[in-house]
Amino acid sequence: MRENIQKELDEVTKTVETTISKTTDRIARPVQDTLFKRFPVAVTLVVVFGITAVTYGTELIFDKIPFLTNNPIILVLCGIFALSITGKLYQKLG
Repeated sequence: MRENIQKELDEVTKTVETTISKTTDRIARPVQDTLFKRFPVAVTLVVVFGITAVTYGTELIFDKIPFLTNNPIILVLCGIFALSITGKLYQKLG
């Protein structure tokens, strides 16, 4: 009985997710296409600004941590570890 309820709940969840995804894609896609086609330089500059701001901000944060500033190899190893963890999570979710 409990398995049947769980199966039905999974089916409903999947249907809702699919419907939301399709609706969002249908509504957002034309706006995304229009914005990028109308303002390619502006959109590109905003994306570059965002990436640069996050990178520079992260660098400033790490500069304030003496342990990481004095041991850059540990910082690199922490970065590699973080990337491997996110990669494993991505594989499990996909």
